[in-house]
Amino acid sequence: RACRVLRNGGGLPALFNDDVIIPAMKHVGIAKEDAWNYGLVGCVEPTVPGKEWSHTEALRINWAKVLELVLNNGVCMMSGERMNMETLDFSELHSFTELYSFYEKALRYFIDFGVKALNIIDKNFYNSCPYPYLSTIMAGCIEKGKDVTAGGAKYNLTTINGCGMANTADSLAAIKKLVYEDKAISMQELREALQSNFSDEEPLRQRLIYKIPKYGNDDDYVDIFMKDLSEFFCDHVMRHRNPRGGKFQAGMYTVEWQALLGKLTGALPDGRLTSKSLANGLSPSQGRDRKGPTAVLRSITKLDHSLMANGMVLDMKFSPTA
Repeated sequence: RACRVLRNGGGLPALFNDDVIIPAMKHVGIAKEDAWNYGLVGCVEPTVPGKEWSHTEALRINWAKVLELVLNNGVCMMSGERMNMETLDFSELHSFTELYSFYEKALRYFIDFGVKALNIIDKNFYNSCPYPYLSTIMAGCIEKGKDVTAGGAKYNLTTINGCGMANTADSLAAIKKLVYEDKAISMQELREALQSNFSDEEPLRQRLIYKIPKYGNDDDYVDIFMKDLSEFFCDHVMRHRNPRGGKFQAGMYTVEWQALLGKLTGALPDGRLTSKSLANGLSPSQGRDRKGPTAVLRSITKLDHSLMANGMVLDMKFSPTA
């Protein structure tokens, strides 16, 4: 019956998986009996009604922007501003493994930077913008004498969501294959093509789009990057704690931010042009999945979704005739 309603194209009812969500909530410290009673905030964010305050949209980190900064020595290709981050000496770069390790280091740096900023906000938020009414109906606040924004709730989480995941996985696969395995282009030539937004490099861009494995096609060559980085991202986010006595959790969905953050992101090695939209949530990049919906599902289920306590999104669209 649910499928018959979904076939009308409205997107409801929404389908959620207890076998993944309940363990995910337990990962961030929620008791089993409360995790059983989860509800959804907004779109896909599991939460314990009346007991949990999780800032489900506290921060979103653009993985693809981090890769842009790594490849451009810390300089934003959109503004020309140099970020305060460690940079890579490309003249001393001899393997893809070195580049990949440095990307992970940069991603960790921006997670840590974001955590510091969010915790500063958390320490001051309740002084400037308390929620007295909400606090009266959240378990724990009256007992503790604390506003919900000051740690009064039973569960106090902070959330960091990802963006640009598929673009990053596809881009890393492109660098690995074209630069380090096929040796069809040097790293410097690729970087110059990105800096020019592929001006006079359309054959290269088409090769990056069509000749390199793409996430969403059940190809381990590229899916391994999505699996490895998603687990790396979620694990590092969950290592942190907030001033309200709770943990950080990760989410993998973008709402409309794939377009907004895409406008602020330069060209990428997956063939995407400057300012174009990034991939939506954990879905493959637009038009890159070419082997049907089953292949998409095979790619995405290689990931450990129980680490994504704030939820994830895979959007799939079907023709009504199907």
